[in-house]
Amino acid sequence: MSTSRPTHTPSSRAPSKVTGWSKSDAGPGIWVANTPSGLDTRQLYVNGVIAPRASIHLANADVTPTATGLTIKNPAISYLATLPDQGRIEFESLGDWTNRYSPVQSISATQLTMAQPAWNSTTWGWDTVQNSFLAGPSWYLDNSLAFLTQVGHWYIDPHGGRLYYRRVRQ
Repeated sequence: MSTSRPTHTPSSRAPSKVTGWSKSDAGPGIWVANTPSGLDTRQLYVNGVIAPRASIHLANADVTPTATGLTIKNPAISYLATLPDQGRIEFESLGDWTNRYSPVQSISATQLTMAQPAWNSTTWGWDTVQNSFLAGPSWYLDNSLAFLTQVGHWYIDPHGGRLYYRRVRQ
């Protein structure tokens, strides 16, 4: 039994309404609102319904899992190396009964290097990134403003204090 203090303190925040929306220069159909600096979340509810974060699908043929991350096999996605704030991007693997996440450490034209120890946890056990139990897993990269291409999706910039949302209606 350890008597040391935990390194993280759990916290809870009551939901708050986001107001002050304006059209963003980030792209057509994207709106932006100010948020408190440092506010970061994985969940946003719009009219009581959870909205998905900005993401892109990675075809299983485009990348290969390795001990340190993913090797990029499709040159069409090498643009990922040019994305800002790569450390805010997360790899998501939807297996047959698991939903695994790993933060990205860095991206080059040929490699997505994942943060440890999260990547080791995602590749260990049953229904893993590299060995889905029944069918092939579905892979995504989440949480980049560059991925905000779908209506109803969103991205938050905690450093800039901005929430971006692609609205259903213009």
